[in-house]
Amino acid sequence: MGCCVRRVQVGAAARPACRRPEGFTDFEGRPRRLQLFLAEYGWTASVPAFLEEVAARIQAHVTSLRELAAHDPVFARIVAQGGANDLGAALAELAHFK
Repeated sequence: MGCCVRRVQVGAAARPACRRPEGFTDFEGRPRRLQLFLAEYGWTASVPAFLEEVAARIQAHVTSLRELAAHDPVFARIVAQGGANDLGAALAELAHFK
């Protein structure tokens, strides 16, 4: 599996979506599921190291959305509809894993 594919898949682990209904309400089980996910993909660093990487990627995305919004109407609409704020809220949720 290539590095880019792995990064995208590992990045998806921070998303709150889950195919099973209990994934939406079993908030206390999220850290355990994240550890299982990372182990399955061979993540050798710590969970906090993973969360730091995800947080940095989310923050970079928020920053680029806001910068692009100043010059592009598509990105301006995304920001106006709360896209950057939603990502900010997701960033804040990562603190619950620590």
